[in-house]
Amino acid sequence: MAKQSSNSKEHIVVLGGGIGSLSAVFELTNQAGWQDKYDITVYQMGWRLGGKGASGRDQSDHDRILEHGLHIWFGFYQNAFNMMYQVYNELGRPADAPLPTVQKAFTGQNFFVFEENINGQWLQWPIKFPHTDDFPGIPGTDGRVTELPSLWDYIQEILQWVHDFVPKHFSNQIAAADVRQRKPHWWQRLGDTLENDVANFENKTVADFLELAVKLALKMPSDPEQQSAEHTSIIQYLLREFKQWLEKEVEHVLDSHTDLRRAFMLVDLALTCAIGLIAEGVTSHGLQHLDDMEFKEFLRKYHAAEISINSTLVQSLYDSSFAFESGDITKPSFAAGTALRVILRVLFTYKGSVIFKMNAGMGDTIFAPVYEVLKKRGVNFEFFHRIKNLKLSPDGNWIEAIEMAQQVRVKKQDIGNGEEKREYQPLFDVKGLPCWPDRPFYDQLEDGDKLKASGANLESRWANWEDYNPHKVLEFGKDFDKIVLGISIYALRDITKELMARDASWNDMVMNVNTTQTQALQLWFKPKIEDMWRYPPAIIASYVEEFSSIADFTQTLDRENWNPNDPNAPHTIIYTCGVIKDDFGSELPPPTDHEWPAQELARVQQTTDILLNQTGPIWPGVSNSNGTVKPETIQGQYQRINIDPTERYVLSSPKTGQYRKKTDNSGFDNLYLTGTWIDSGFNFGCIENGVMSGMQCSRAMTGHPELIVGEKDILHDE
Repeated sequence: MAKQSSNSKEHIVVLGGGIGSLSAVFELTNQAGWQDKYDITVYQMGWRLGGKGASGRDQSDHDRILEHGLHIWFGFYQNAFNMMYQVYNELGRPADAPLPTVQKAFTGQNFFVFEENINGQWLQWPIKFPHTDDFPGIPGTDGRVTELPSLWDYIQEILQWVHDFVPKHFSNQIAAADVRQRKPHWWQRLGDTLENDVANFENKTVADFLELAVKLALKMPSDPEQQSAEHTSIIQYLLREFKQWLEKEVEHVLDSHTDLRRAFMLVDLALTCAIGLIAEGVTSHGLQHLDDMEFKEFLRKYHAAEISINSTLVQSLYDSSFAFESGDITKPSFAAGTALRVILRVLFTYKGSVIFKMNAGMGDTIFAPVYEVLKKRGVNFEFFHRIKNLKLSPDGNWIEAIEMAQQVRVKKQDIGNGEEKREYQPLFDVKGLPCWPDRPFYDQLEDGDKLKASGANLESRWANWEDYNPHKVLEFGKDFDKIVLGISIYALRDITKELMARDASWNDMVMNVNTTQTQALQLWFKPKIEDMWRYPPAIIASYVEEFSSIADFTQTLDRENWNPNDPNAPHTIIYTCGVIKDDFGSELPPPTDHEWPAQELARVQQTTDILLNQTGPIWPGVSNSNGTVKPETIQGQYQRINIDPTERYVLSSPKTGQYRKKTDNSGFDNLYLTGTWIDSGFNFGCIENGVMSGMQCSRAMTGHPELIVGEKDILHDE
């Protein structure tokens, strides 16, 4: 155990300012009287919070929003939306202020266009999901956010959906189905459960097997301990027989009949997942035990058609999750259990809309409000601090020092009542909304002019800058008692070398939880979206792999600073992102290679050109006859490559979940973990997982909060 601290309060130091860290701090300070127990300080490299979700404003160019990538929130984000619901309530913005409530801060998105490349031709597959009247994360009358369905509930919902969908799209095949001639040996025993549904076998066709399977599934209890093993086997048999029959009936026309092909792929994928979930016993074991299998391997194991496995539906899952080893699109890498968990929650637990887009930058919508609330509560923030090393105690059981570099020194500023303090003020006003800049406020820094002239990026590992204090040290018992480590996993290779040498399981986690580079592009177009293509604002999925996910973000235009009378002002904003293959081998270039970021960014121009040379299928209104974009229609663009260790996207690769550590299982007495790289029970690189990890961190340290929605697959398993 760590030695006794001399502090009157428990000093908690939080390393990193991403969503995992900030949600942990939010929950720690959500408890009445926390100020009497804790002193909390967040240390952040550079000038802003947000981690991979940070955004900034270009003050020199209409306060454009510049993002790390294409950021959206799914409608199943119960914990994340609930946190923001509390944040906006606590802010108490006037009704006429920009983004006064969490509901006003987001725009729902239910319309998607999936891109299919069929024989070299791009076909659009529009899908509109039904809107619901609720909103994610808003507590019910009991003040709590509701739990999620059980795994058997999900299976029942899949089967019910297929049951309702099939007659509308395969009526001709059903009408022509032959009556079965031979009863299975278990048929009569099935009658004990389904009664009249099986009485007259002579009138049953294979097409009827789907209805029988659904009826049987709906009659079975959710508790797997009360389910009949024979009945689950019968359900699998009925579904397999139906799926095989349907594929045989339609396979000869799939190449020529677009609507039938799409309907078949939907049914084939849904039934494959249902059969696999039942066969793998997930209702008893959970989804995590499937994570040694790659998702496409799972689909093949349960006999999905290759046309379905290679469909835009599956491809869009990988694209939106950056699920490719080292950014290589020829190496899909998505653990089956985690992939299925994501699919089930996206499709069956969303509230309001499948997806929500922020109505300003992510920094403006999420991280500025969180910062304002935490600052008002009394949390301390130390910007411009780069963590270098966590130093172990002599016995190797706890962290005795945090070694860091103070990048710059903040000038003394008047904070009222004639008092001066070296405290950085990170936000500025854009049309009434507090926002982060895309670079530091140089006038607040002692060497601000020198930093500005150097062009050094203090968020970069490769910044060509001499730190103000390269040897700053925080000591246990004096400066901190406990540490919340929220810095992303790849960066831990540099800062936790002592931990890696001491603890083999820590080394295994750091080296085996995979990450990938990503790239992003933002385009400001002069024409309106309705003049660019024939669909309303949508999310485009599975287009050219370099920028496979594309979204209309014109809803943010009002939050930028454009003159409405300017004839050159944009009327449409497009965000897009994708993976980009690692080209550096097994080790990143050293921090002294100051030119490497610019070299990597140049690669994004190449992928941008690939997209802009293929705009005809998606934006014909701004394209030449050869399908390339008309340069004069673009008002501006912003390119980004996320190569820094803290910015690499954390993957959910097969056979890696076993290496993730839980928040309170760091192996070191005073070190707690948070972030999308820990074992939260969800283990997917998204905001919801980051918030869940932060909530778990707080609970491990204080017992609060008790409820975290969706952290377990099996609700009755304690």
